[in-house]
Amino acid sequence: MGVVSSLLPIFLLVGLGAALTAGGFLTPSFLRSLNRLAYYVGMPGLLFVSVSRATALDARPLLLSAVVLGSSLFALVLAYPIARLVRLPRTSVGTFVQSAFRGNLAFVGLPIVLHVFARPGAPASLEEIVPVVAMAIAPVMIAYNVLAVVVLVTSHQRINTESLRFMARQVATNPLVLAVAAGLVAAVAGLRLPGPLETTLQSLGGLAIPAALFGVGGTIVLAPLRERLAPAAVAAAIKIVATPLFALGLAVLFGLSHLDAVLAVMLCTTPTAAASFIMSTQMRGDPALASSAIALSTLASVGSLALALSFLPGS
Repeated sequence: MGVVSSLLPIFLLVGLGAALTAGGFLTPSFLRSLNRLAYYVGMPGLLFVSVSRATALDARPLLLSAVVLGSSLFALVLAYPIARLVRLPRTSVGTFVQSAFRGNLAFVGLPIVLHVFARPGAPASLEEIVPVVAMAIAPVMIAYNVLAVVVLVTSHQRINTESLRFMARQVATNPLVLAVAAGLVAAVAGLRLPGPLETTLQSLGGLAIPAALFGVGGTIVLAPLRERLAPAAVAAAIKIVATPLFALGLAVLFGLSHLDAVLAVMLCTTPTAAASFIMSTQMRGDPALASSAIALSTLASVGSLALALSFLPGS
């Protein structure tokens, strides 16, 4: 019951974003601006403050990251032969593969962690868990950016100098990765921001979560679900069923604790990232397939996330 009550506010915000978009209160252009605000301002502030407060830096985030990244790579490899089975045109294969492996770690995974571990009786404190999760997802997000470029480019051309430059630029300018890196430097050096500045960043982080979830809800409404419905459903199934099952096996193999194994599975159960649509649009992919996969995986993830988190100690 505790997990359900923690997840409910998240999906209520997603639903509210969907309802406001369907009613015309939130326009597509406003949603784009809201997503940019969360991505470039709010979420980096939250990640920096969380990581900079870390008191212990050990191998725990690396193991968690290895499980999530390994499971994502499994999904990527699995998606290619399935794309052939469903007879996708070559130009849609990259979008299908990206939709199958790229999870919404920052805008869904992190908010879930914040809500679940803020409840009374949670198996660990926010101060312990948030830095671990933030440091774990940073290298995965770097890999997502690189792999997305590779699979999208190779679906219609060979890797060239231009695509390599784009890849490097995506990594070097990712605000979430830069915020985690800056937070790590501050944590290692024992630096703390002045009180008013830290409070400001925390307030920005508080803004980021509802803004990001509104954006997810708006994407569901704006997605042309009737287009590419069958391949989108297959990509969503790989993302929220096959990937977390593989993550569970890796977590056992790597000897993760019960708590960290549940966290790994939960992160792998997050729906397809909204960034998949942007990348597919930018790189001549199949935006209709991407948006449908985002919408379907988000809707289906409600039950799968609740199931994953029901195994938390004390749930």
